[in-house]
Amino acid sequence: MKHLYLAAALAFALPATGFTQDILSVIGSDGSPVKTYSMDQLDALDQTTYVTKNPYIDDTSEFSGPLARVVLADAGQDMPDGAQLRVTAINDYKIDMPLTDLLDYDVIFATRRDGETMSLRQKGPIWIMYPISDHAELEDDAINNRLVWQLKSIQVVE
Repeated sequence: MKHLYLAAALAFALPATGFTQDILSVIGSDGSPVKTYSMDQLDALDQTTYVTKNPYIDDTSEFSGPLARVVLADAGQDMPDGAQLRVTAINDYKIDMPLTDLLDYDVIFATRRDGETMSLRQKGPIWIMYPISDHAELEDDAINNRLVWQLKSIQVVE
């Protein structure tokens, strides 16, 4: 009985935590892990919000999250000319996107849609989003292929 009380006391003594599980990995150009992010850590970065559409949703939605270029900078990753960002989803879907996209547009790692976190079923917890509604040139199949949902890792490749 004494052990039961001790276990209960320890459970209440532990600090309350939010979303502390790592959900995004940044991988170095040499393939080594550089940094991982939890939802709390992504939320601690400056957030960008915009309303946009894409072919995977019925109407426009408000998406928010850190700018992709801010995450790379926070992880100490350079963005050399001509380099690509290799993004990988939980299901191992991979695509390389030009790093110039991150400089030319406010590409975000969306962690929220309409103010709510996204479950795996809702294409979360991270969905790469472009401000498609603000730039007609982004209404393109090549861009649509870069709207990777359930993002798990990113890597700058040359």
